[in-house]
Parts: sequence; structure tokens; C-alpha cells
Amino acid sequence: MRFPIQLVLFVILAIGVLGCSKPQFGRSYNEDRIQRGLPIISESWVTGNIWGTETMWNLDGWNSNSGKAVHSGKKVAYQDGKRTWEEDYYYSGRTFDGSIIDPDSGTAWESITVHYDYTSPDDSWSCHVISDRHGGITTVTIQDAEKILTSWGLSRLNYKGEQGGGGQPTTRPVSK
Repeated sequence: MRFPIQLVLFVILAIGVLGCSKPQFGRSYNEDRIQRGLPIISESWVTGNIWGTETMWNLDGWNSNSGKAVHSGKKVAYQDGKRTWEEDYYYSGRTFDGSIIDPDSGTAWESITVHYDYTSPDDSWSCHVISDRHGGITTVTIQDAEKILTSWGLSRLNYKGEQGGGGQPTTRPVSK
């Protein structure tokens, strides 16, 4: 069976482009994250998936079935060489019957996603809780998310000190 040369060249080019994807906006941007009141990409995290405009970092060796509360990772989205948003993922270590969210769902993990939007000058933060104790999928303020994380024994920020306004999130993007 012969394949047209254009198809062969396209496949080679696609493999080359996808195979050469490198994580973007990694640890070298941690100082900027601190200034914005965002969690940093920790040394104990490894690059997970890399999609065309998104990179995921995960806690190395994390087991979702461990039953332990954890800040498991961060996803950074970018376009045209600029960060557009990033999300941090936190798990309480607890599971529940996910049918309160979706009737076809099985077990769900109690979690909080904290989203920071670099493109929104007025309101950069949005937080979502998935929990049977908080009504299924719920949007909460950054302050409420921090209270819930504290009740799980976690801190939203994964560094110490008075950087980033005492660890408080900024409400507007810092210029860089």
C-alpha cells in the first residue's frame, strides 16, 4: 500500500511538533506567582501532560486513592507567548457519591479548583468546590476557598513568608 507523499510529510511534521512540546511558564515564573499571591510550581512537582496551549504539573508520586489531603498540581494555559490563566487543584482526600453532581457519576473526589485569570483586570479569581458537604459543585470566594482548605489541613499557598502581600491574592494582574 502506497501513501501519498503529502500524507507522509504531514505525519512526520505532526510527530515532530507534538513530540517537541516543552512545558511553558514553569518554575522560572515562581517569583511572579509569589507577587500575585499564587502558589508556585514546587520542586516536588513533575511535568504531567503538555497540550498545545496548556501545561500540567503534578505532585510527584501522588496517589489519588491515598485518602490524604493534598495540593496535587497546577495547570497553566497560554496563548501567543503569554499566560492566560492557571488553576491549582486541591483534594481533601475524601470521596463521596458523585450522583449528586451527575446521575450517571460514580465516586467523586472532594476538591477545590482555584482559577486565576491573567486577562481579567477586575476580577482575576474564581473558585469551585466539588463536595457533597457544600452542595455538589459550588462557586465560592477566594476567602471561602481558603477557609475550606484550612479545614482540610491545607494552605492555598505552598510557600512561607510575607511575600505577595502576606500571602493574600492580588485582585489585579501585576504588570510584567
